[in-house]
Amino acid sequence: MAWALIGGLISSMFLTMVVVPVIITCFDRILARFGKDQKKEIHIEEKALEEEESEVAEYVY
Repeated sequence: MAWALIGGLISSMFLTMVVVPVIITCFDRILARFGKDQKKEIHIEEKALEEEESEVAEYVY
């Protein structure tokens, strides 16, 4: 039973600290190759934000 516990801890640590970062790095390089790595700005209109705040205020009060 102890061998299964130790093996599980070692394998989960290996997956978390090695495999996941390698996969993320590979995806980043693929996206950079196709030019999809640039961040896009999201524009929020102030009018829509004010309307949403007034709706929230109606529910609170």
